[in-house]
Amino acid sequence: MKKIILLIFLAAAAYGIYLLYQKPGNSQLLTPRPVDYINFPIKKNPAGYFRTIKTVVFSLPADPVKKNNTELIKSSIESALKDDIDLKLIVFGEASLGSYIGGNKYMRGIAETIPGNFTNMLAGYTVRYNIYIAAGLIEAKDGKLYNSFIVVNPEGKIEAVHRKMLLSSIDESNGISKAGFNFQVADVDGFRCGIAIGDEINDRKLWEEYQKENLDAVINPSSADIPWISRWLDYWPYGKIYNSWIISPGRWGVEGEQIYNGTIFICSPDGYLNYSDKQGYNKLVGLIGK
Repeated sequence: MKKIILLIFLAAAAYGIYLLYQKPGNSQLLTPRPVDYINFPIKKNPAGYFRTIKTVVFSLPADPVKKNNTELIKSSIESALKDDIDLKLIVFGEASLGSYIGGNKYMRGIAETIPGNFTNMLAGYTVRYNIYIAAGLIEAKDGKLYNSFIVVNPEGKIEAVHRKMLLSSIDESNGISKAGFNFQVADVDGFRCGIAIGDEINDRKLWEEYQKENLDAVINPSSADIPWISRWLDYWPYGKIYNSWIISPGRWGVEGEQIYNGTIFICSPDGYLNYSDKQGYNKLVGLIGK
């Protein structure tokens, strides 16, 4: 009887270890394994950075009216700079000019060209305040729609344009075109920043390219929540996976059956997670360093 109990125990232990270290079924994905969540950082505030820049990330309410979103983005920039004159990078979320759900006709109604009125408006602020602004929008290009994300520099120029490659079912229902493989590295005040929209953070090919680029940060706009274990440990494994800061703006509210909880965060290269999930309009200020 004791031998049977011992065998059951050993089998359960072996299976538990297998679950901890198992790899995702799709080899093209970087989905963290359970064991990756065990390797969380002990030091929450690592020191020794040569330089830092102050960053603010926003979670804006889901609003279908383009004009309302444009005005909220403008007032958010102005209030953030009024509250903190040392800000260098302001980051808004994916498709920030409207709802994420609405169909092709609606998306064409909120779409912008790049460059266009929206990028010109952002450029006015970046030049005036000597800052960088990153934001997502639905882009109209050559008769197609793309889920795009831009970085505008202090000269008012578009530093980078990333077009989403890994579309969600919602993107597809909206008539968003899948972009070919593309990756960008934006220079943000000396920090090398890549862009990954939503689940693209899990794309192995994108990760491989970014590893070659020796990034300091990845801007990852996402409307998804973070797992409870990450909240409990204050740890996001993607910081270590990318060996860079992860900057994630979000979205709050309800669109159809889709619920957005507004989670935003800044994660350090060792995985320490500084997050906020305040309901409603929200912002989070933090330093990134190297």
